[in-house]
Order: sequence, then C-alpha cells, then structure tokens
Amino acid sequence: MQYKLIILTMMLHVVAFNTQASVETLKGVEGYVLIELEVGGVSPAIKIAPVRFSGDSHVEVELSQITDRFYLLKLRKGDYVVKEISSPLYNLPYSIDTEKGKHWRFNVKEKQTTYFGKLVIKGERSKKSVVVRRENNIASTLKEIQANYPEILSQYPLYVSMGYRDDFYSDYMDIKAE
Repeated sequence: MQYKLIILTMMLHVVAFNTQASVETLKGVEGYVLIELEVGGVSPAIKIAPVRFSGDSHVEVELSQITDRFYLLKLRKGDYVVKEISSPLYNLPYSIDTEKGKHWRFNVKEKQTTYFGKLVIKGERSKKSVVVRRENNIASTLKEIQANYPEILSQYPLYVSMGYRDDFYSDYMDIKAE
C-alpha cells in the first residue's frame, strides 16, 4: 500500500490555480494541464491516470469545489487518460468508465501548458441521465485563456492535446505566426 502511495505521489502532482494565480516554476519534467469546465450536479469528480501504468494509481479531482471556469493542474510529462467521471444525479449514483476511450486521452509535454479541452458534465433530471462530453473549445476561448494566464503562457507555451488532430487550430496558429 505504501509503495502505491509513493508512486502516485511521484507520478501525479496536482495543484489547482485560479485566474489570479502566480506562476509556479515547473520542476524537472513537469507541465501544466488546463481544463475548461462547464460542470453541474451534486459532486462531480474525475480520475486522471497515466496511460502506461498498471495498478490503481490515479488522482481524483473534486470538481464541485472549483468555482473558476478554468482548472490548472501540474503533472509530470507523459500520456494520461481521464479514467472515470463521477457525477451523482440527485439520488442516482452515476459513474462512467472512460479509460478505454481514446477521446479521453491527452499528453502533457515538459515545460508546456496542455489545453485538455472543455469538460461538460450536466445532469438532466427529467431524463434521469447525465450528459458528459469533452469538447474542443480552443477557438472560442483562446483569447480568454491568453488574458487570464499571460504569465504562465509566456513561460510555458500552450499546446492543444485533444486525442485527435485539430487542423483548424494548427492552421490558425500557422497564420498567426506569419
């Protein structure tokens, strides 16, 4: 048990920031992950784990405690997956296993800020169901991200990791660089 706890501590180091946060220097092979949130429900949470690590090593992020639109994590570089999403709906427990879905994977690069995307979790009481999505919202939020995190982005440039290629963002960044 202690061995798993030590490995978990070494693999995943989570730090939450609000938009007024100062830049915390990344150590070694760390990078930031920026998650845009549109979350509702009683106590939604996500579990994030490295893709190539066996065992039950993960970090759980309680989303109900986060009041900001963006959530910033500090993780070691590597491939990760949102392993599980929990969102109880009134008296119904709800959990979805997302570990096998490539859409829920992302990559953290050393000394960069990875844009995870927009995480949408909404309960629909009339249907007794929960809507869970990961959206590529970078085109509409890029300016807001740049305005809210100028210090972080000046030291750790933005990298989009959506689990699939985003030609629109790539073309936009190429045009902007010219």
